[in-house]
Amino acid sequence: MGIKGLKTLIEKNEDFFLTRYELQQTELVIDGPNILHYLFQKSKDSDFLHGGDYNKFAYDIREFFRVLKRCGVRPIVVMDGGHSVDDRKLITRKRRAEERFQRLYSHCQRMSTGNFSERGMSHFVYKNLPILGYNLFLDVVRDMDIEVITCQFEADKEIANIANKQNCPVLSQDSDFYAVRIDRGFLPIDHLKIKNKGNVPVTSFIPSKLYHVDKFASFFPGLGMAVFPLLAVLFGNDYTNKEDFQPFLNSISDSLTGQRVHCDLRTANCEQKKIIHWLVHIQSPSLANDQMAGAVQQESLRAFQIVVDAYSLNKPSPPCLVRVPGWFLEDHRECLIASIFMTIVTSQRIFLSCQPEHFESPSSYECSEPLRQLLYGILLKDCGKTTVEEYDRHAIPSSEHSGDNIACKTVTVCREVGYLPVPGLDEIGTMRVEDRQKVLQCALQMENAFDDFDPEMRILLGMTSFWYKHSTPNVSSNHLSSLIVCWIMLKIEYKHQNPHLPPKESIIDKTVYESPHGILKRILKNLNPFCNPSPCEIRFDIVHAFAQFQTCLISAHDLNSILRFPFPSFDMQNLFFGKFLHYFCITLEKEPHIDVSELLEADSALSNLYERIIQNF
Repeated sequence: MGIKGLKTLIEKNEDFFLTRYELQQTELVIDGPNILHYLFQKSKDSDFLHGGDYNKFAYDIREFFRVLKRCGVRPIVVMDGGHSVDDRKLITRKRRAEERFQRLYSHCQRMSTGNFSERGMSHFVYKNLPILGYNLFLDVVRDMDIEVITCQFEADKEIANIANKQNCPVLSQDSDFYAVRIDRGFLPIDHLKIKNKGNVPVTSFIPSKLYHVDKFASFFPGLGMAVFPLLAVLFGNDYTNKEDFQPFLNSISDSLTGQRVHCDLRTANCEQKKIIHWLVHIQSPSLANDQMAGAVQQESLRAFQIVVDAYSLNKPSPPCLVRVPGWFLEDHRECLIASIFMTIVTSQRIFLSCQPEHFESPSSYECSEPLRQLLYGILLKDCGKTTVEEYDRHAIPSSEHSGDNIACKTVTVCREVGYLPVPGLDEIGTMRVEDRQKVLQCALQMENAFDDFDPEMRILLGMTSFWYKHSTPNVSSNHLSSLIVCWIMLKIEYKHQNPHLPPKESIIDKTVYESPHGILKRILKNLNPFCNPSPCEIRFDIVHAFAQFQTCLISAHDLNSILRFPFPSFDMQNLFFGKFLHYFCITLEKEPHIDVSELLEADSALSNLYERIIQNF
């Protein structure tokens, strides 16, 4: 929900509310989406303007959790589920989507006009999380055997309840946790001091600061915990309109005339000071409600009750009002399917995450729309719905950029794919693996293609072929070569970083692990100049081509997951290195005489594998 200004109030008075804390030897419930975005914003090496360097970001995620484990911390990661069915946050989601796009558009314009530097790129105030970041995060934590679950809808209450059940603190950036009772306290991420990542002794601790809600509530003896819903409506929040309570705010000063009110809290502005003084003075929740009832409309009071319920841990989360099979709920809970599926099922709505691309061209998501139509058809067949609202950016002529760029488009679901009827969720639970494979093969138009590859490689090449055929403008062989070389390079780097891990089943993994160390070392040396090139203007036509690849990748992954993985899941961290793809593709354009096989050590097993893959397109 978010109480606007509460975090600032706490930080201004941290000597009252925050105490030093040594994080060690405990369970720790982690707000998954929060730590995901926090780690990406703090990552110095993770690029976003070229589409994302997932290999580098995966390393940062892995190092964070390794530090926790070295200090005896046992993480439980909790992810958000679907959005609430009642649309209370729809206006907020629209506004935030527009704000994210505006920031991204501004960054991209800066980098396409020559006003750039590597230092400038690493010092953006806000970096857009690449669109595969969520999937990457889940892959890494699962690989590390960390417990991770998804809530049915928003996670705040469940996070607090799990922490109280496990008798442990919560780690998050969400200001909502300043307003709920967590027995062992709340650790704001900003105060977590992780240093010397690679050399933290097993017996060490992570310095942090702990907040406990009772300290804050004690400043308001007449209200106690009831102060938080009042703060939410008077400071502002995502569920109610602050303007509806303005008549009451205007009346507060009169109610305090002649009263002696003392409060030691440092506030951000005069309005906050007035609100805090009134809350300190008020003698009971019922008296506060009576005073407010005399100044605001009944509809606003009903909205206030929604806020009260939102901060009550005893108030259960709303149930899923649409019937879905048990396997769907179980896979959702275990993070095996995307949390947005629940929103699509209940509300038939999705916000497509913006990413760097050529903004004067149609959205990069248009390329993968047929795959999403099939996904929607599967999710909605059993309930009879036929359309989904997609919120995405529209094409922006360079002379017409405005502040309203996110538009809603109604997409019709797919009812048949190739010669096959689209299965519903009930049917998928009983389908044979072979039949589920056929659905995905028909969707990717790869029924008789890539049969001589292993299943993991086959689905990857099928998805790549779909992108190669459907991209607009059409991609070239340079784009394709860049991708395949990128996969090989990332697999080599992953082997070097994780020598103790066994190879996966794909032909690239096996070939890398069977290749002599000297060959692998020379290949990395040949390709290294493309990983860290000198700063230059970003070619957003090239970025756009690979942005379309990412939308195809995430859509194919979503289909594979909703079909209960008839093919192995994609290895997200070893598929996309945006900066490398950009500069390698530019080099192939400028220097067509370059022999890619030579870069892969001609006649080596990996060079021969590259040629074999290319010949299938």
